[in-house]
Amino acid sequence: MSDIRWLQVEPTTACNLACEFCYGRGMDDAKMTASAFRELLDRFQGLRFLHLQGEGEPLLARDFFEMAAEADARKILTLTTTNGTLFNKGNIERILDTGIACLLVSLESPRPAEFEKLRGFKLDKALAGIRALKAARAARGARLPAIGFAVTVLKSTKERLREIFELHRALDLDGHINVRCLQKTKSYDDVYGPEMRDELLDEADVAQVSALERELAAEYFGGPLPANHPFPERLFELERDIIGSTEGCFWLGSGLYVDADGEVAPCCNIKKRLLRFGDFRAVAQGDLERQRAALQAELVSGRVPAPCAGCNLAESIVRRGRAQAGVPASPVPPEPSRGAHTARTSGDGLVQLRRNP
Repeated sequence: MSDIRWLQVEPTTACNLACEFCYGRGMDDAKMTASAFRELLDRFQGLRFLHLQGEGEPLLARDFFEMAAEADARKILTLTTTNGTLFNKGNIERILDTGIACLLVSLESPRPAEFEKLRGFKLDKALAGIRALKAARAARGARLPAIGFAVTVLKSTKERLREIFELHRALDLDGHINVRCLQKTKSYDDVYGPEMRDELLDEADVAQVSALERELAAEYFGGPLPANHPFPERLFELERDIIGSTEGCFWLGSGLYVDADGEVAPCCNIKKRLLRFGDFRAVAQGDLERQRAALQAELVSGRVPAPCAGCNLAESIVRRGRAQAGVPASPVPPEPSRGAHTARTSGDGLVQLRRNP
């Protein structure tokens, strides 16, 4: 499948935390095997990028390290995102052995009490694990993985971004900071309680967060990546090839999400109850291409497809298309959902390379 140049693959849905904003806490446990993963990579030849993480904690997957090593052996640039709870000595050594290019640690707040309330885990333990990983990497004389943060922004934490950039500097990290807003596609109605619904950001909040992220990256990094990032040109080349290669959604242009059961979705934010293309071992190439092309055509034509309702990336594409066509600006009508809010959200997947769209 020559147009598929990158994947996000879910090693497991299992997690050792129960964050209220995470969709995975309502899912049955599932794990992808190393054998299935190799079969997946055989099916999608020529991949350039892999995000090895889904709704669960990837380090809990029995075959995670074998998967990461397999991707590295095939020269696929691999990123993972972890909650930071499992940085014991054995796991750190295995992380360094696998060739993972970038590892992001989830961090919503640099304030200990706030972090623990959101994650049920102590911030100082997460930071101790990051320092241990850095020390082990330095002891080997290794440059990888680049270590950064993955930040989900809530309404109550949107003023914490500067403090997070400060913490990144204090830790002397070399990976990027990926910023995304609290997710609000339709599936998330299944897991959000009243308190979490109050944390959803509206369109003005999202615009403010996006502008602040750019401002802070310029101030602290001098650009989208830290100055000490180990492989910036490779990321910029990937961005030009993948994100910059389509007028529509970059997921539909060149990527796919494959869950722990092996089922294929258009992106990581479209959950099983909304849409699946089928099992990767069974879905025909022609059927997969037609379904992706139909969603992209609808999006580029100025309509948000029903499975994409609430996605900030999809809505921004529609707004951009209308502006280019000279259509007066107006809100993009959201698809009806059971939630009381229609907050926009940011994309995921390949944007975790370095920035949001």
